[in-house]
Amino acid sequence: APAAGSRAAGPKRGVAADEAAAVRAAMPVMKVVLPKSRLYVGELIPVQIKAYFREGVSARLEGPLAAVGDAFTVSGLDKRPTQTEEAVAGVDYTVLTWNSVLGAIKSGSYPLGLELPVTLNVQLPGGDSDMASRLRALFGTSSPGSFMDDSDFGNLFGRVIQKSVTLKPDATPVTVLPLPVDDRPADFSGAVGQFQIASELKPVAGTVGDPLTFKLTVTGKGNLSRVSPDTLHDSAQWRVYRTEYKVTADDD
Repeated sequence: APAAGSRAAGPKRGVAADEAAAVRAAMPVMKVVLPKSRLYVGELIPVQIKAYFREGVSARLEGPLAAVGDAFTVSGLDKRPTQTEEAVAGVDYTVLTWNSVLGAIKSGSYPLGLELPVTLNVQLPGGDSDMASRLRALFGTSSPGSFMDDSDFGNLFGRVIQKSVTLKPDATPVTVLPLPVDDRPADFSGAVGQFQIASELKPVAGTVGDPLTFKLTVTGKGNLSRVSPDTLHDSAQWRVYRTEYKVTADDD
């Protein structure tokens, strides 16, 4: 007869294998959506990260979205994703969509690799899904954005296992073009985008030696962080005493 220790070890290995299989099956499919695959050094473009989750799986964001390598940056990731439902090949998925901004750092052709750390909550089979669904409807947890917080309900009606993972969508090929050299201004600072410039002087008149306030406003879509505040210099007619610089973002 097998030893007592052998009898105890068998079920434990089986449970671990079942949980590992459940986590593998629960891993979401991730996609990266770009408006274009060719951009210039310093250019910023919107990027969407979509994660497709099967029923019984939820996730909690554990860190920022990161770009793999040194060719790109990502910033401005949504704190909470939008939630939709989608059927793919006859299978129902809950789809979480994050919006971010992709920036190109250096020219060349690179695979855009992204990493997103999350904790997966996997509902193992055997829970009372009907009762859980009724409670979700009663307490409003089925509303958009609630997908990230459903693990507590899952724990009531079946065993939930948690696994910290780093989601990695398939790398997307992107070509980063160098900035044109022809007709480039001598004081070009690297800002790429569509910008509008407006200026204002207060007061509009004065005597020699009186200070005047000059306000220069640059607006638009692009890499405003590369707009240099050092564009105003002393000249034979003017002296610049102090420059204040501020960047603000507008979601619209």
